[in-house]
Amino acid sequence: MLGASLALAPQAALAAPLPPAQVDVDFAAEQGPLLHTERYNNFHVSSTFADQRPADVDYLNEQGLHGSLYRAWLNSPNQTDPICTTPDGVCVLSPGFDAYLRDLGNASDTVLANLRLDAWIGQDAAIVTPQIERILLAIKTAHPKVDFIEAWNEPDAPGSKIQATQVYESYAPLYRAVNNVNNVLGLVPGYVPLKVGGPALYFFNVPWLEAFLDAYQADPDPAKRLDFLSYHAYVRVNPDGSRQFYKSDPSLVSGYRDQLDSMLVGRGMPVNLPVYITETGIYPGPMCDNCDSTDYARQAAGMPSLAYWFSQQHDTYPMNWVARRTGLKDQFVTQNAIGPYMDLRTQEILWRPYEQLPSDALTPYGNVMLMQSMMKDTKVSTTSDQLVNGIGVYAVAAKSTDQTSASVMVWNYQGCSGIPPTTSCPTQGYDLAIDMTSLPDGIAHGNVTVTAYRVDQETSNFYSDATDPDLSKAKLQQVDQRTVTPAGDTLNYRAQLPPNGVYLILLNGDRDSTGSMDLPFGS
Repeated sequence: MLGASLALAPQAALAAPLPPAQVDVDFAAEQGPLLHTERYNNFHVSSTFADQRPADVDYLNEQGLHGSLYRAWLNSPNQTDPICTTPDGVCVLSPGFDAYLRDLGNASDTVLANLRLDAWIGQDAAIVTPQIERILLAIKTAHPKVDFIEAWNEPDAPGSKIQATQVYESYAPLYRAVNNVNNVLGLVPGYVPLKVGGPALYFFNVPWLEAFLDAYQADPDPAKRLDFLSYHAYVRVNPDGSRQFYKSDPSLVSGYRDQLDSMLVGRGMPVNLPVYITETGIYPGPMCDNCDSTDYARQAAGMPSLAYWFSQQHDTYPMNWVARRTGLKDQFVTQNAIGPYMDLRTQEILWRPYEQLPSDALTPYGNVMLMQSMMKDTKVSTTSDQLVNGIGVYAVAAKSTDQTSASVMVWNYQGCSGIPPTTSCPTQGYDLAIDMTSLPDGIAHGNVTVTAYRVDQETSNFYSDATDPDLSKAKLQQVDQRTVTPAGDTLNYRAQLPPNGVYLILLNGDRDSTGSMDLPFGS
C-alpha cells in the first residue's frame, strides 16, 4: 500500500469511465543527466517579426527558457536582410542581420548558424572558400556565441535538382573557410573555435548520408573536418517513395542512431559524432489534421513525444521548431485561430497575425516547453503500460542532485493518421495512476509540496475559446497544490488524462518538521 495517494478531481468533460493507465517511477534508478530538449530551439529568419524579437527573447529568459543551442539562418531565401552590406572585400554585417544574431546570442548559450551552399554549386573552391571565409570571419568576430556552422538546408527535398554528390563537393570549401577563420582568430584569448557539419537533409536519408560520409572518407585533405551531422525529422520516406509522417507514430525515429553508428563504424569514424536534428515536428510545412484550433493541443503533445524517442539515443539533440513564424508550430501566440488553418486547395495559410502581437503569451506547445524547463536534472526510470507504436501515455521523471525535489511529466499523445480530408484522429483518454517509489531522501522524510500543471485542449491554451481570446488563457495553469507527508518513500498521484493532455507534477521537500531543512517551494 502506497504511503500517500493523491487524486485530482475529474474534469467534467471526462465524466465517463476511462480505461486505466499505469505509470511507474523509480527515483532510485538513475539514468544520467536529463536532456533538456526545450533548450534546443529555432528562431525563424532575421526579417520575421524583427521588431518583436527582443521582447520575445526577454520573455524566454524570464521564464527560464534560456537556450543551450539556438539555430539561426544566414542566407535563407525567406529573409530580406543581407548578411553583408558590401558584396566584395571585407564583410560588414547589415544592421538587421547584426541585431538578429545579437538577439539569438542573448537567448542562448551558443548559436548554430545555417549556411545554404546552393549558390556555390560547381564553382571553383579557390574562389568560394575566401567568399565564405569573409562572411564567417565577420560573424564570428562580432558574435562569438556562433559556435556551429551547418551546411545546406534540405538539399534532398522534393523537387530539388541538387545531386547527392554535389553536397560534399560544396561542403569542402566551407570546412576550409572554417579552418581559416579559426586560424585567424585562434590567437584571441578565450576564442572558441567554429565547428562545422551538416548536411541538414530533408529526412533521415540513408543513401544521401552514405554518399556524404563516403566523400568525406575519400577526401585526402589532412585538414578535413566534420564536427557533427544534421538532418530534419518530419517524415520517413520509404524505399518505394511513399512517405510516413511521424505524427502517426513518433517511435519511428527510435532506431536512427543505431543505423548511423553502423555507417560510421563501417568507415572507421567515431560513433560519438554529435547529431543535431535541426528541425523536428509532427507537422511538416503547412500540414494540419483537423485544421482548426484542436491541432494546437496535438502539436503540444506530439513534440515531446518525438523528443522522447530521440533523447534515448546517444549524442543526439532534437531541436524544436519554431519560436514564432505565423503557423501551427509557433511557440508564441502569433495569430488568431478563428476559422480553418489553411485553404487545402491552395495551401494558403488563412490565420493572420495580430496587429499588436502579445509578447507574454505562449501557445500550448510553448507552455509544454515551459513545463520541460521546470524538470529536474537527474533522469530516473519510468514505465508506462499504455504506449504502443508511439501512441498513448508517455512519462519522463527526474530528481534534483541535492535529493530535495523531483518532477514527473506525463502526457497522452493521440496522433492522427492520414491527411485531410481523410484524417483519422484518435480521442482516447485515460484514468491515470502514477506510482512513485524510492522517493529522494529530501522528500521521503518530511512534508512534501505537490504541485501540478496541465496543458490540454481547454487548459493553458489560448485557443480554447477563439471567439473570445483572453491572454490569461495562454498562461501555464496550476491545477493542483497540496502538502502531504509520505509514509515511507512512496507516493501515488491519480488524474484523468485527456487526449493530448500533458501534466507536470513537482515534488518539493519541506523538512522543517525534522528541523534539518526549510526548503521553500520552487527551489
